[in-house]
Amino acid sequence: MVKLSTLDVRTGIGTGPWHARGEEAVRESGAAFTFIQAAGFMSNALDWSESIRRDGVLRSSTGGGKIAFIHPDDIAAVATAALATRDHDGEALVITGREALSYGQMAAAIGRAIGRPVGFQEISDRRAYADAVQWAGKGPYVDALVDIWRAVRESRLETMTDGVKRVTGREPIPFAQRAAENAASLQ
Repeated sequence: MVKLSTLDVRTGIGTGPWHARGEEAVRESGAAFTFIQAAGFMSNALDWSESIRRDGVLRSSTGGGKIAFIHPDDIAAVATAALATRDHDGEALVITGREALSYGQMAAAIGRAIGRPVGFQEISDRRAYADAVQWAGKGPYVDALVDIWRAVRESRLETMTDGVKRVTGREPIPFAQRAAENAASLQ
């Protein structure tokens, strides 16, 4: 069994406690397992598309903190290797993107990909919460998101590993490539 988890199980941030309970249940089942403890997904950048298209701005409460978002193809490659080879049974593979970037740096990369400047505007946790409630509803998920964004701002999620390269033999895909792949959705 391969379970997609989060590196936040190690820190208790955001959805980490939920994934930790899932990992424990898998361990207790007695099944052979590999946990993929991934950093935040580059796919989540698509959530920024509306404000980028409308205002040319990415708004976040992450400040100048950095995170090493990971490309979904890297997650899939690691999961495939874990399932196909069983070389990683019993392991928790921590995988991250190639480099830790601030949301301002990611906004600039998106701007280069779409051919027009994209700014970054820092907002408060209160505003981030209110904005997230608009698309996710009130509840523990939005609380977890704000906790993650705060942890980024406080430089608690800058973790980078060589997990993708160790498992697949290649470097992780850079954020700029993901921005280019999704340029049409972000314009």
